[in-house]
Amino acid sequence: VLADDPLLTARPAGARVATRVIVDSMASIPLDCQLVRTAREVPTLVATTPSGSPAKLDELRSKGCEVVVFQASASG
Repeated sequence: VLADDPLLTARPAGARVATRVIVDSMASIPLDCQLVRTAREVPTLVATTPSGSPAKLDELRSKGCEVVVFQASASG
């Protein structure tokens, strides 16, 4: 996401809708990236850890992302 701001939609366009899953331990996904901007139209799940800012996680939710917080293991 940080390198090329992908859209990650199903191709070709049609009846199927893929859920986009972003694994981001620090919740560093930009709020203005295409994935977040289109989260209300295309299901978007952000998997993160408690290292992400609670305010950022709330903002992602308010923009339509589903946010799931997982505990990190001892090895990361």
